[in-house]
Order: sequence, then structure tokens, then C-alpha cells
Amino acid sequence: MIYRIGRALMRFAYFFIFRVKVIGKENIPKEGGIIFCGNHRSNHDAPLVFFSQKRRLSFMAKDSLFSFKPFGWFLKIFGVFPIKRGVGDIGAVKKAIEIVEGNRALVMFPEGTRNRTDAPVLEFKNGAALIAKKGNALMIPVAITGNYRWLSKMTIRFGTPLDLKDYGEKPDLKQATLDLQETVATMLTQGEQQ
Repeated sequence: MIYRIGRALMRFAYFFIFRVKVIGKENIPKEGGIIFCGNHRSNHDAPLVFFSQKRRLSFMAKDSLFSFKPFGWFLKIFGVFPIKRGVGDIGAVKKAIEIVEGNRALVMFPEGTRNRTDAPVLEFKNGAALIAKKGNALMIPVAITGNYRWLSKMTIRFGTPLDLKDYGEKPDLKQATLDLQETVATMLTQGEQQ
């Protein structure tokens, strides 16, 4: 109940702050384990993905966000769980695999941090592909474009799912990650041209 009410209120607020256009929702499976894999330039990225589609989501977030307990409690209501960055947090990875194995949806930003450069994306890390392999999940490329200013236009694009089964019995996770990165970068370029 709290989740549904909070989601509705926050969605209204976000779609008031930004003029959001969503493209490619037909690429999102209604069932099964999936990982939304998007570019990351702002703290607004996770909420924008959250409100631009209908599936209930889980998110990884840096553990420092949970240091203030009331805020940590709030995050957990909306499916956010902590990860310790830079130390190989096995517990968080197992949690992520459990989520997609349970036919649920997870949001990850494979760059690992916000991109503050002029490049479309930073180099993607292999974590999303690893979790997709272990959890038998599809990876959905996500491209977020816009300038994050009040009443500015933001566009969220969902691309065609990447299925690691297409990479053979023993998929090359580095190649899958590179393909994912190139797909998101291409989608970002297309978004800027429109």
C-alpha cells in the first residue's frame, strides 16, 4: 500500500518537474527476470526509469545512502538495497541474482558511477552481464537524454532486450557488455539528434 501510494505521488511530482517522453515500452517483457541497464548522469536517472514503466523494480545503490536510517528505510520500501562499491560486494550480487531469478526486474547503471565527461557513456562494467547470466535474465538497454532542468524535456528509451543465450552455451560476458555499451551509446546519439 505504501509502495503504491508513494509511487503514484512521486510519479506525479517527477512528471511535473520534467516533461518526460517514453519510447520503446513495447520492448519491456511483462514477465520474467530483466535488468534495465542505462547510462548514468544524474541522481534523477533511477526515479526516471522507475516511473517510466509499470513493472515493480529493485535497485542497487551505494551503501552510504543508507547511513541515515529514516532515509534508508524509505529507500527499502521502494526496492533499493545497498552495495559496497569497489570491494566486490558478494552479498549484493547474490541479492541481485535472487531478484531476477524470481522473475522480477532490476535496475543497474553499468558505468558504476555518474558520467561527468563529454563522452556518451563511460566504460561499462561486467556486473550486469554476470547477474543476467547467473539469474537467466534479459538485459534491457536504457538511454536517458535531456538536461535535468526544471520543466525540461527528458526522453527515456528502452531498447531491444539482449539475451545472453544468443552468445552461445558459454557466453562471453565482456563481449555482451561491450555490445550493451555500444547499444546504449547509439541510442543516446539518436536521442540527441531528435
